[in-house]
Amino acid sequence: MESGRRYTADRGRLIDPQVEAATEDAYDLSARVARGEGKLYRLGLYLTVHAASSEELADEVTAVRSLAASLLMDAKPTTYRSLQAG
Repeated sequence: MESGRRYTADRGRLIDPQVEAATEDAYDLSARVARGEGKLYRLGLYLTVHAASSEELADEVTAVRSLAASLLMDAKPTTYRSLQAG
């Protein structure tokens, strides 16, 4: 964004207001991240993994957990158990 702004200014063209606003937002965001002012959100996402065998299931779960870790997400296994009818 900054290089685009400089290129436009060097050519004597008017600066696009949307680019100007996006650049200012990016600077503000980078400053807040540097100061550690980012907000954390808690989100629950439940996935069901299907497999033909327990070994294949273990492999699939490992793949899902690896993918989640690469996205900086913490994946934890959960189980489902129905309540006893009364």
